[in-house]
Amino acid sequence: MSSFLALFVEKTPFSMEQVILVESLLIPAGPAPGLCSVPLLFPHALWLIPCLPDSWGSRVSLDMVVQAQAGTSWCQAAIWCWGLQGSVGTPLPGVQVRIISEKPQKEGCSYTVHAEGDERGTKVTPGFEEKEGELLVRGPSVFREYWNKPEETKSAFTLDGWFKTGDTVVFKDGQYWIRGRTSVDIIKTGGYKVSALEVEWHLLAHPSITDVAVIGVPDMTWGQRVTAVVTLREGHSLSHRELKEWARDVLAPYSVPSELVLVEEIPRNQMGKIDKKALIRRFHPS
Repeated sequence: MSSFLALFVEKTPFSMEQVILVESLLIPAGPAPGLCSVPLLFPHALWLIPCLPDSWGSRVSLDMVVQAQAGTSWCQAAIWCWGLQGSVGTPLPGVQVRIISEKPQKEGCSYTVHAEGDERGTKVTPGFEEKEGELLVRGPSVFREYWNKPEETKSAFTLDGWFKTGDTVVFKDGQYWIRGRTSVDIIKTGGYKVSALEVEWHLLAHPSITDVAVIGVPDMTWGQRVTAVVTLREGHSLSHRELKEWARDVLAPYSVPSELVLVEEIPRNQMGKIDKKALIRRFHPS
């Protein structure tokens, strides 16, 4: 078998079917029985890495895990090397990243830089340690423009040429951590910001759950409420009360889903990704 393995995964989160696929492609790595090596794993999906099976820890040597990032317009721009579990690690060579917050003004730079980094390291602005913000990227692999769409191109980039990913991220413990798409994955409830992706990651560990999408549903009291749309294993059942009791051990109180919706299948688009805005319209049309 070739010494190079590139696996493109189009579905989020990492499903059991994909676990089986990867395990069938693992490359023997020498005399140690059962030990395999994956020189390159290229997950074309945002939240794959935290969902890798724990059992791989003793059997699989991941020499490099490259994380494709952000929208389909520039998904060929792989920017991360895998780091701590749950993080996307650090930028690949040739890629620059920034974490920023906007500061509307008529002249000069329109944003404040929380942190800026590349493959050599990351510099954090004093006072912005572990502060969330939007991820910007720049590098030769990032696309330059939308074809024949100058207005869309202008809105997608900062004035100084950085691509605005629309993702909320934080830099801590020497790694970058993606909290999710700012528009749909950051749920504002009762004064707290909840990462829908982080909640999904934990809920996927529940023995009865096979797939999950966490959405923020408008709420008159809390602003938004955390709602879990879930599919269950065949023959399993799960009540909202049971889910809350289980989730209290792994999630902060304000992150525990306040609503549970059971479905046979979570709808996805042709790219295999969940359209959370469509889910909100479907289950909460008002």
